[in-house]
Amino acid sequence: VIGEFKDSLTGGFSGSPFLANSSTDEDVVYMLLETNGNELQANSFGTADNDHGDAIKIGSVVSKDIYVYGIGDIKTGAITHGFNNCIGTSSGLNPIIFAGDVQDVFLFKTVQKANQTSWTQETLKVYEGLDADYGMDLVITDYGGQLYAPNDLIFCGQFTDNITTNNGTTTALGALTDGFVGSTDVNLIDNWFSQEGSISGELESFNALE
Repeated sequence: VIGEFKDSLTGGFSGSPFLANSSTDEDVVYMLLETNGNELQANSFGTADNDHGDAIKIGSVVSKDIYVYGIGDIKTGAITHGFNNCIGTSSGLNPIIFAGDVQDVFLFKTVQKANQTSWTQETLKVYEGLDADYGMDLVITDYGGQLYAPNDLIFCGQFTDNITTNNGTTTALGALTDGFVGSTDVNLIDNWFSQEGSISGELESFNALE
């Protein structure tokens, strides 16, 4: 489960309650639940502004280690509840300091080790732009090699004006808002990034994947 919370969050998980970085704005929270709804574990992260979690997937279970990936948008500021590795376009700073008072797309990778009760927040990746950008959904290719390549991430959303990935900067058609689909490997290294828009300057967005 992934989403956001304001002020504080109390539940039946280790470390409860969580406290947001700002009493007036939202942080990202993600949880692992049993099939009966019991909360096994949860974690949170965010900046001093509004941050949102929009989609989450379990990528694999290796030797009882559970690998989880998520997507959403995060606003300007220094990230807290730190990750072991931050990948962004702001000179590789850790924590990342975002440029501009706008939402940026994020992907994250986290793992719950076997027989441990806490998450290891491995990697946070941020795609920055000059205006508001939103990550909407993601899927993970399976071990059978469906879609483009086994165990890659495919993700989608929308960006305004431009967005920067490891493969360069993409500018929206019509200089407004385009939908996008991108792909990374399981370590969040970019494979490719594709946009869809119109030169008339209308708003486009890709909201879901299957």
